[in-house]
Amino acid sequence: MGIRPGLLAAMLKADHLHGVIRWKVDIDDDSVNQELSIVGASALFLDSRSVVNVEEFLSTAGRQLECAPTTGMTIDNFSSAILALPKRSVIVWTGWQEFVGSDPAGAALIVDVLDDAIQQISGTVLVLGKVGAMPNVAELTALS
Repeated sequence: MGIRPGLLAAMLKADHLHGVIRWKVDIDDDSVNQELSIVGASALFLDSRSVVNVEEFLSTAGRQLECAPTTGMTIDNFSSAILALPKRSVIVWTGWQEFVGSDPAGAALIVDVLDDAIQQISGTVLVLGKVGAMPNVAELTALS
């Protein structure tokens, strides 16, 4: 797992994690779900592997987060979909490195939209993975 059991749950329960946060750990989906179940939450998993631009990200996110409108995903309805999530939702984002590498401005736009929307619902986006750099995203180093 790479972290002490209960540590992520404790940080969430203490209301210390909001917005988009980069966490340099590799943690499996089951372990994330176990941590979140301690605080009565569940994770939404977003794997954007092979995504290279904003349009591909929006399509992938809409499909994986099950929030894609019938007319296609746009920045505005992506933000609205995040705002419609339950309070204190947690999105676990993996596979982001190729997107950041091929379209840094697009990735920064997505991070800004995610950060604004997720903070309005007191939620968290955990950007996971030991490899890569996510510009303009605070790193959570105290837990790793």
